[in-house]
Amino acid sequence: KVPSLEALLKVIPSGEQSKSRAVKDEIEDWMLGHALARDCGVIAFGGGVVGDLAGFVAATYMRGVPVVQIPTTLLAMVDSSIGGKTGIDVPAGKNLIGAFHHPIAIFMDLEFLKTLPDREFSNGLAEIIKAGIIRDPELLELLENNVEAIMQRDKLLVQQIVLKAAKMKIEVVSTDEKESGLRCILNFGHTIGHGIEALMSPSLLHGECVAIGMVLEAEVAFLLGHLSSHSIIGRISRCCRMYNLPILLPKHLDSTDIIHKMLVDKKNTSDNIRLVI
Repeated sequence: KVPSLEALLKVIPSGEQSKSRAVKDEIEDWMLGHALARDCGVIAFGGGVVGDLAGFVAATYMRGVPVVQIPTTLLAMVDSSIGGKTGIDVPAGKNLIGAFHHPIAIFMDLEFLKTLPDREFSNGLAEIIKAGIIRDPELLELLENNVEAIMQRDKLLVQQIVLKAAKMKIEVVSTDEKESGLRCILNFGHTIGHGIEALMSPSLLHGECVAIGMVLEAEVAFLLGHLSSHSIIGRISRCCRMYNLPILLPKHLDSTDIIHKMLVDKKNTSDNIRLVI
């Protein structure tokens, strides 16, 4: 006989500002106030902010309870819900406090994507473009050759690109769970991107910062002699532009400020900034 389950609902304000110590404390106090014990579980129903925050709560509440991810945005479906990374932001930077805590299940319903604003849809496409660049040439070609249909959210094409991007990340994470080797490739565009995001959020979205970061990190690779042709940078730039993603730094941003934020990136070793190139 299956025991009856009670579901409690906790709603948090939308936006990156909810990924904070204060909101995490609020959720934990709310759970303690309802006398939830170690046999409870957490369902993260929402976008990347909800998934990261709820996952971190689950990782630490009563020293760890199960979490189920139900991502409702494209970005969360192909990126943040997969891989077990959870965390919150602090003044020093994004996701610097957190834990690895894998969900026991992930449920994706592409019908949710019909409700996304166009900008949020493009925001998620940045991570899919990244997946194509780093590990799946067929996915990148699919994106390049079907821009109009994908932007119109053709069901079969969206299903294809989501499946390919999610499968790629699952394969990488399964090989290197704690990011000691191969998993680092998933950070392409993210070191510079997170530096930009720390300064520009919420004016720029995560995927928009990653798009700029991919172009700039590819430029670094070219300058260091790791790219044989500048045309690869052009290809990355064109693909991002086709999906309404920015590729240039906002003019008022100072590179020194970005580097300062990059210095506290969790991927760094000692005083060295680590880029995926």
